[in-house]
Amino acid sequence: MTHSPNHHPLTSCKELHIAPMLNVSKPEFLSLMRILTKKAILWTEMIADKTVVNADDLDQHLGLTPALHPIICQIGGRDASNCAEATRLLEDYGYREVNLNIGCPSNHTSGRRQFGAMLMKQVNTAVEVVSAMSSNVKNIPVSVKTRVGVDELDTLEHLIQF
Repeated sequence: MTHSPNHHPLTSCKELHIAPMLNVSKPEFLSLMRILTKKAILWTEMIADKTVVNADDLDQHLGLTPALHPIICQIGGRDASNCAEATRLLEDYGYREVNLNIGCPSNHTSGRRQFGAMLMKQVNTAVEVVSAMSSNVKNIPVSVKTRVGVDELDTLEHLIQF
């Protein structure tokens, strides 16, 4: 297959994503980004699966308005049933996609809470969580944000096996 010099398969999809940023990707920042461009895909800050599942009022935690679309919600967690339930709630709430964060290396998530980048060391748990999430939605994709590696598991071989 030949490609013209102006068309490359990796760059033919031109979506601009405003990635999730801790203490930045709040509703006010996302609203500003939406004012600047209607075309960008916005991402929420990572929210814990338990926060979504146990919230009395998701608006209080997420602040999703129709003006923010298209927007992806990123969650963190390691319990398959909690993540699956959070994903279903987020689909019902109106997100276009739910993303599982398997990339956050902070001590708060990977250390004490044992999710984020820690899941790269626990492939079976990661697969179980993503499978449960994917099985519990009807019309939206589930994706994973990961790192190239974590701690001593930072080879290309590990990433490919993961």
